[in-house]
Amino acid sequence: MNDPEPNVQWGAAIALAHLKDRNGQPVLLKLLDRAYYKNFPEIDPQEANDLILAAIEAAGYLDDPALSDQIKKLLSADPHMKIRAAASRYAALKSTP
Repeated sequence: MNDPEPNVQWGAAIALAHLKDRNGQPVLLKLLDRAYYKNFPEIDPQEANDLILAAIEAAGYLDDPALSDQIKKLLSADPHMKIRAAASRYAALKSTP
């Protein structure tokens, strides 16, 4: 998580979430914010979509209200249909007891 290279941090945050480790939560929040990718002109729209989808999947391993709130925003407002669908699956998963 302390690597200066953002893509290493992204991978670490996603991997930690799969291990149910919350230490990558701040990075996952960034990955769920489409505006964040404006800081990386080398990231094309498809790569941004892939990262958002990976972050939604990773968030499913954590019980985190901030991540849930951000994913709810994607569900209602993201322009990409696959992201809205993944956010919908996440919401359904989190609403089942």
